[in-house]
Amino acid sequence: MTATVERAELHEVAVPLRVPFKGAHITVTERRVVLVRLVAGGAGGWGECGPVPGYSADDVDAAWEALAAAVPGLLGHPPDPAPPARLTLTAAAAVSQAAADLAARLAGRPLWRAMGGETGRITAGASVGLHDDPAALVDRVGREVAAGYRHVKLKIRPGHDLAPLAAVRDAFPGLSLAADGNAAYSRADGETIRALDAVDLDYLEQPLPADDVAGHVLLAREMQTPLVLDESAAIPGWQEALAGTGAGIGVTVKPGRLPWPDVVATAKLDGPDHRFRIGGMLELGVGRAHAAAAATLPGYSLPTDLSPTSRYLADDVAGGMPLADGRLTLGERPGLGVDVDPDRMAAATTRKLIVLG
Repeated sequence: MTATVERAELHEVAVPLRVPFKGAHITVTERRVVLVRLVAGGAGGWGECGPVPGYSADDVDAAWEALAAAVPGLLGHPPDPAPPARLTLTAAAAVSQAAADLAARLAGRPLWRAMGGETGRITAGASVGLHDDPAALVDRVGREVAAGYRHVKLKIRPGHDLAPLAAVRDAFPGLSLAADGNAAYSRADGETIRALDAVDLDYLEQPLPADDVAGHVLLAREMQTPLVLDESAAIPGWQEALAGTGAGIGVTVKPGRLPWPDVVATAKLDGPDHRFRIGGMLELGVGRAHAAAAATLPGYSLPTDLSPTSRYLADDVAGGMPLADGRLTLGERPGLGVDVDPDRMAAATTRKLIVLG
């Protein structure tokens, strides 16, 4: 007999970052997220809803209200990674994650294997925020390289782009290096953006606004550096906007804003017209483990910037994945492979909701 969901939990938690993380439009000092837990057959599956202020289309309060209204309808049904309708992007992803984790635990399989992953180890990457001083940035990147990271992605914005990137490239000529503009540029900045070809980047992520896919296509035809969409990938219609252009633009897929069935389906689209990568959203251990599981799927061929949460969180509520030889190891435990610590969870929780069948 198939187990059905008998309990649903929502836990809003707040965890401070070790140091503020600066992007083109935001500075993040703590991660406020909603953790979703679904229980069936003596097992519990976890998902994470983590909107990023100034980046995500939704926010924690809106997601909480949507989740509180939706989770009672999950009771009495088998765990299904296809989320219910009328949820925000990050809320839908969290419900999907919890159901997928629960189903994998009930089946006795690691989540990454259950979803079609080929290996339980992925190459780790480090995302580094804006630094006003290029020397300080070089020092920070040096610490990441010394810690074992083989890929580093740097945040940039107008006025803080070519000089810091060139300084890092001069210091680390063989490093796998990328840049993320977080939609801070416009077509008028074309000359500045094209000048980044001199830095020999693996890719340049989302320099132009989210709704300007056509502008990215034009840039891609003028640049040697591969372009990757991020914010644009959260807007419906990006596939149609790229279809037939031959621009070869990549796409960042973030499991924190996409249900598991869509994460799996997107991996199968990898090819000459579209290349894909898994990106992070400063997740806690639950969300980061889901992102790492997604990165094991064979269709995600571009470098990821996933790292253990201990790198940027002061005190995570969930045990992380070990970093060794520049890689994250997911392991063979059933389900997600990380544990939520009840004491840390209690200390970090700001509100919770429990619904019983």
